[in-house]
Amino acid sequence: MKKKLLAVLFSGALAFGVFGVPGNAVQAAEEPCDCHTWVPISGADRNVKVAGLLSSQNFKVVKADLWAKGYSWNGAHSIEVINPFPALVMVGVPFVNAAGGIEYHVFINGEYAGVPQE
Repeated sequence: MKKKLLAVLFSGALAFGVFGVPGNAVQAAEEPCDCHTWVPISGADRNVKVAGLLSSQNFKVVKADLWAKGYSWNGAHSIEVINPFPALVMVGVPFVNAAGGIEYHVFINGEYAGVPQE
């Protein structure tokens, strides 16, 4: 009789421990991610960064190479600038390819990084 009572009590405690106690909140926590909060830079700060890129030799070389391949450029009004981290400036310059599609060519801190992968 004692063994049956002990078995029932132990099984009940075990079932309560498995189903009744909440999970550990520390293990369930996720790392904070601010990678989706990037917003484009606008105003005077954007204009300064765009002017710096357009006057750089890196941009002139890339633009001449793309024009030789049949690309065209709409001008500075459609350039996008973001600052995802304090020491990083990303500039996306849209070029129109020969088929009429738009391709963004990215410059990171003034250096050409290429076309983003899809």
